[in-house]
Amino acid sequence: MIAKILVIAAFLVLLLFVLLPRHGARPAPPAASSRAGRAFAALCLAAVLLLVAAAVCAAFWMGATASGESGSPVLLRIAAVLFGLSAACGLAAFLKRP
Repeated sequence: MIAKILVIAAFLVLLLFVLLPRHGARPAPPAASSRAGRAFAALCLAAVLLLVAAAVCAAFWMGATASGESGSPVLLRIAAVLFGLSAACGLAAFLKRP
């Protein structure tokens, strides 16, 4: 199921990449803005990766629970911690946006 969702998401991203207009070359920003832009991009990437990792942990936990096993609460705790870190990175990226 998660593979289907990821394939659909990848298809939508590809579709948006093809349909949206491309922008021309932009002038180089000052050095301070460049550092802020890199920090923003790094925080956004960290937030997305942590959110994906939290979703995978939660999916593993749900799969273990649905199959009749006890469903280790450790996976659920790890997913919660990863989600919290993702939210923190997202908030930091929001505050650091250029």
